[in-house]
Order: sequence, then C-alpha cells, then structure tokens
Amino acid sequence: MADNYINLTLDNLEDEHLCCAISDKKHQVGVDLKKEWLKDRLKEGHVFRKLDQKGKVFIEYAPLEKAWVPIVGENYMYIYCLWVSGSFKGHGHANELLEGCIKDAKQKGKSGICILSSKKKMPFLSDPQYLKYKGFKVCDTAEPYFELLYLSFDEQSEKPKFKSQAKTGEISDNGFVFYYTNQCPYTVKYVSIIANLAEENGFDVTIRHLTSVEIAKNAPTPFTTYSVYYNGKFVTNEILSEKKFEKIFLIGDNNMNKKPFQSIEDYINNQPDETRRALEYIRSFILEAVPDAIEIFNYDIPAFALTTGGKREQQVMIAGYKKHIGFYPHPTVIEHFSDELKEYKIGKGSVQFPINKPLPKELIIRMVKYRNGLIDELNQY
Repeated sequence: MADNYINLTLDNLEDEHLCCAISDKKHQVGVDLKKEWLKDRLKEGHVFRKLDQKGKVFIEYAPLEKAWVPIVGENYMYIYCLWVSGSFKGHGHANELLEGCIKDAKQKGKSGICILSSKKKMPFLSDPQYLKYKGFKVCDTAEPYFELLYLSFDEQSEKPKFKSQAKTGEISDNGFVFYYTNQCPYTVKYVSIIANLAEENGFDVTIRHLTSVEIAKNAPTPFTTYSVYYNGKFVTNEILSEKKFEKIFLIGDNNMNKKPFQSIEDYINNQPDETRRALEYIRSFILEAVPDAIEIFNYDIPAFALTTGGKREQQVMIAGYKKHIGFYPHPTVIEHFSDELKEYKIGKGSVQFPINKPLPKELIIRMVKYRNGLIDELNQY
C-alpha cells in the first residue's frame, strides 16, 4: 500500500491537489494561501503525505520546534492533521499514514511524536480513542477540552507540553476574537464570513492572523489553525458555517449578545458617557428620518421597525461599544451608500461610526429614508 502515497515537494506542489479542499473551487483562495505557506514549511522539514488518488486521505507533520503551535518539547515531531474520509475509511489508510510518520520520525532520530486531540472526539481534532489504541498517552492538557498526546521512542526524553499562556482557555479581549493561520485552506473564507455576521449582529470583532512560527508559538490557543473566543473565553475550534454560527451563538437562550437590559432607555443609560451620547444622537436621527418608526428591543440591542409589525428585514438597529457605534440599516443600504462610507469600517449590512468623530447626521438620515423607501415599495406588491 505504501507505493500508493506521495509527498508534496517544491517540484510537485503546484500540480498536486490538497486533499482537504479537493472538491470545492469556492476555497481556491485558501488553497493558494496554503500552498504559499507550504513552500516555506517544506524547506523546514514539513511533510505532507497523501494518497495518490483523488480523495481526502493525508497526514501532515513537522519538527515540533518548527510547528506553528504553542507546544514545546525536545526533539519531537508534531502531527498537524491525520485525515481519512468518505469511502476511503476502513481500508487501513490511517494506520499506513501514521506508521509511515513513526518510521520517518525514528529515521530522523526523533524522540517521539505528539499530536493535539481532545477528551472526546471533536471536529477538526484527531480521534483520541484511535490514538490511545495506537499507544499514544496524554502528556498535558489545556482548557477547556484539549489533550496533548504523545508517543515516545525514548522514555528518558522530556515530554512535550503546552506553553503556559495556552493552557487557560482565556484572553483579555472582549467581543469575538478569531485566531487562524493559513495551515488550513478553509479558514480564510470562514473567518471573514463569520466575523462579518458577528459584526452585523452587534458584536465587537477582532481577527488575529498568525503569520509566523514565533507568533503562533506565543498564541493563547492550542489550536492555532482556527479558534474563536468570546468575551475572553475560548468557545470553539470548529470552522463554522453561517447557519451553525447562528444556531450556536445567536438563537434563543444561546444568544451570546444577550444583556440584562429591559428597554432601549435602559440599554442607552447603562453605556459609558461618550457611547450614551452617541447612541442618543443616532436614535434622534433615525426618528427624524422616520417619525413613525416603532422602537423595540431586538437581538438585545435597540431596533427601529420602519413599518408596523416590522420583522428584522424591516428594521434598522444600533449598538454601543467603547470606541464606536454599530449601525445596521441593511445590506442594500450599505451597498447603495458604499462610496460615502469609504472612511468607515463596514460589513455586509453594517457600518461602524467612531465615537471620537462627529456622527454624519445628514448621511444617516438619508440612509434610513432610503431603507424606508425600499420597504414601502415592497409593501405595495
């Protein structure tokens, strides 16, 4: 079976497919970025070994000192990913790839192999039950569910371990914080999609692209490929679709934007002074544009229904943050006024107005009136 596998090299990298994104051209940007990332990694002893067929069957590993993870250990190999999927399961490929990695590590004089897993099987992490069956043992843990497993060839060698900053599952930032590298071709697309969705729903968002091994070694997350934190707490390493993000974080009791405010006045009055004043101004602009707008509380932030009984698509919303006001008029409005919003940070259906600058009253009024006009047109049919 070994003859059916090939290693990616600088000579064949451009022509060979990446197994994990083999069938989806929508991720071509991520594939290109991964290949660029691999060009430098291959020079450092990084190995990407795959089945020489069109299928998701591969292993990816590197010397631990060169691996983009906050794990330290003397003379170990680190496995990023061991993946066998679909019809290729049950044919011994995982065993063959893992045994090939073990043989390679021994030939290179390594003291052992380590791999990131979890207490129970989790998405995008290697199966702990399989690895323990193959002789791997737990050598360290990190919150909330990570386990570092190792297979030692030299029991006298020091065990690998997480760096201290990666063990707590906590950071100091509020809002959503996304960490990712180009090690996975899916991350760049979904970080952008989910970050925009979070912003549109009134969350503060920070994106941290880990661009060097030194930065990755000092990251707060064990899974540098992709991790999400909210208000300082680790929440997931799963690369989420829009639908799954909404289900987990935005719907009902799971709404992570939920705050203990009973009314718009309560919400505004509980903000810092500068934020409170800015919210009061933008609230008055909205009501000046559409005096009959109905004030409601939706997604636990102030909302203004532009028609009686207006649902989310017929509302504009505002939210207060330490450094900006989030204004959510609708994607059609953002697109229509895009030229006039160039100086501001915008999402698909949102714009951030900095608190330390005057609010553009005339522009906001026109935006609200434009959205109201579109709603009136739709209501005529």
